[in-house]
Amino acid sequence: MSEYRDELAAAHARIQQLEEELGRRPKPFKPSPAPWLVAVLVALGFVGSCAGVSFVALRRGTERVETARVVAAPPDTAAPASNRIYASWYPATRVAPEVVDVNGDGDPELVGLFWRAGDDARALYAAAFSVKSRTLLWSAGPFPSQWSSTRTHFVVVGDRLVVTDSQEHVRVLALATGRELSTQTLVGGATAACVLPGAKGRVLLRERSYLADSEGPAAIDVATGAIEEAPQDARCPYRTEPACDEKGARAAATAGDVACVSSGEVKGPKPKTPKATAWGTYSFGDRDLALGRVGDGVRAVPFAWAWERGKKAPAWEAVLTVDGEAPHAGFSPETVLRAGRLVTLYQKRSGKLALTARDVTAGAEVWSHELEGTAEGSHVTAFDVKGGYALVAVNQTVHVLDASNGMFLLALDAGVM
Repeated sequence: MSEYRDELAAAHARIQQLEEELGRRPKPFKPSPAPWLVAVLVALGFVGSCAGVSFVALRRGTERVETARVVAAPPDTAAPASNRIYASWYPATRVAPEVVDVNGDGDPELVGLFWRAGDDARALYAAAFSVKSRTLLWSAGPFPSQWSSTRTHFVVVGDRLVVTDSQEHVRVLALATGRELSTQTLVGGATAACVLPGAKGRVLLRERSYLADSEGPAAIDVATGAIEEAPQDARCPYRTEPACDEKGARAAATAGDVACVSSGEVKGPKPKTPKATAWGTYSFGDRDLALGRVGDGVRAVPFAWAWERGKKAPAWEAVLTVDGEAPHAGFSPETVLRAGRLVTLYQKRSGKLALTARDVTAGAEVWSHELEGTAEGSHVTAFDVKGGYALVAVNQTVHVLDASNGMFLLALDAGVM
């Protein structure tokens, strides 16, 4: 037994000796990570954290954008026309923009039809443009229309805008916003467009035709959008001014508004200027004004004379061009009487278009203006004075002037629309 104990003690001693020897040996070398590996790991961690932050931000931003898209403008207000339509004036014979206060701010806007080149399938827009701020208030469309179609029209009546196109559509829009209120189809399309005389809130769309089997006169009620029969004798007037033989027209005519017109022989004093002839007479207030020309043939010059009713001599007489120059033989001068101004449009021998304005009471020239950019081939489709603006539609541009002083305000075309 003692021998066994001795061997066990020797074995423990040997184990302790070996452990002490192992403890004195140097530990195995463990190399530290290379510097480039540390840099890569740090960079990857930074990129990962940025990607996470960006993903969260982008997701939140997308949520905000999607939320904004579903917020609609109230039904009776217009969404801001932040982007332009790059459209030019839609030319139609004897049709100028309407001038009306669209948004109730006291300043009149221009309302009409515009054409955007490049999309022949749907190129027509209706729009309202502020001359004062030079901004597009609203636009509606695009609508289908042929170029210069006899079935494409617009009419302002009250707080509504009626737009027709060559696809036989008749649309009623809210004048304040351009919002489409109703759309109807008129077989054959609208061949006329004017406020139906004597019928409040109705627009004449088709006059009576004497062709066999033709459709009868038609009108639209802008309040309901319904197309109805119109009186057989309903007609759109050729001129803006009423005829003086219409009931009440002469009594209603004043110097500050649209006068009535009588055609034919002038019933009043003759002018002193030789070779002066007249085609008609404006009547306003207690005065009459004869419009005509002086001279012979193609070199005749537009001419006018005015008198107080009951007097034996004219109060004044004058040629209606600058310094009495003869106008271009290929363009017939046009003259309108509005708000105490007699405004004449004519083409100079050089080809430029020019306007002159005279005071209807004294006959003195108030202003004259040449339209920049006009030349021999300039084609005038409309000329009028409305709401304090002189408007001349030339090619696809509407030149807008202040009718009181002749100051040029802007050229309404794709450059500003």
